[in-house]
Amino acid sequence: MNLTSAAYANTFGTSFPLGCCLMSYLPLAHIYEQICKLMVITMGGCIGYSTGDPLHLMDDTLKPHFFPSVP
Repeated sequence: MNLTSAAYANTFGTSFPLGCCLMSYLPLAHIYEQICKLMVITMGGCIGYSTGDPLHLMDDTLKPHFFPSVP
């Protein structure tokens, strides 16, 4: 319930175009990654997954609108 509420609340603070694209870089178990994925799915967007190698992130052909990252 809290996860879906957080994803729903985040849709009001963003201005991404319909059908936006997310680059999934964080571990799948990370709570921020789960919220971002639910938010993009709610807005009708797509999710691209990285290869896991941070040195090759810029070589990817995917041009995401959103790239969630944490310190």
